[in-house]
Amino acid sequence: MVVIKRPRSARPGPSPQSRSGERALAITDSKNERRHLSYPAWIERGRGLDPIQCQIQDVSEEGDAKLAVKNANLIPDQFLLRFSLTSQPGRHCLVTQRLPDGVGVQFVRFLKDENAATAIEYGLIATGIAVAVLPVITGLGTHLKSTFTTISSALK
Repeated sequence: MVVIKRPRSARPGPSPQSRSGERALAITDSKNERRHLSYPAWIERGRGLDPIQCQIQDVSEEGDAKLAVKNANLIPDQFLLRFSLTSQPGRHCLVTQRLPDGVGVQFVRFLKDENAATAIEYGLIATGIAVAVLPVITGLGTHLKSTFTTISSALK
């Protein structure tokens, strides 16, 4: 999704549309009511790199926020935002705007990954088929054994 930003001087109104026709979120759009706050957080940049402390300045109900950081150029395009240094869960973020005093981000919502559930379902189906087919094969094997024993006796 392409995020289009309007200058603060632009008239409020509906969000612009991207080239693909999707609705875009604008960090300055007046209909995205923003809640101002001052909350410490840490930007997780990856393994081996120290997290960068930041301040959450505001958030909107649409899922975007403004983070105050000292050097916006050190912030990767995608990162995990932690609300404490010891917290495991965090929010995945995508940088939508680099500002002199911080970055505009959008919280990323991931679709539920159903691949593991599908694999488990296929495994259960295969197990069910095996349980149903095994007695049939065992009975057929016993019948074939007696048939071949009869044929072998007749040939002798």
